[in-house]
Amino acid sequence: IFPASRLVAADTDPPRRPRWRHVSPRPGFPSDGGRGHGRARPPARRGHTSTHLNGHVYLYGGAARAGDGAAEYPTGLWTLDPVTSVWSACDDDGPVPPGREGHSASV
Repeated sequence: IFPASRLVAADTDPPRRPRWRHVSPRPGFPSDGGRGHGRARPPARRGHTSTHLNGHVYLYGGAARAGDGAAEYPTGLWTLDPVTSVWSACDDDGPVPPGREGHSASV
């Protein structure tokens, strides 16, 4: 999901012949990260993990650019509903691990 406006998905049905496609944001989806539009989405990043679970995609970690161009490491967990193309920030319950880049995640 880097840059934030580009998302690539693989259709794995049939499993032996996956087809890749670009997924475009819905019309009217804010290009500024949702600031001031009532919609949120995670900032652009690299080196993150995205994991599919129960029909949603979960995004964690990675490196993003701070305003001065330096790398920062977000710690928030985000979920994407691929049917509605809506991102939601997940609530933290308990200690949050430090930000990281180039890690892995599995279910």
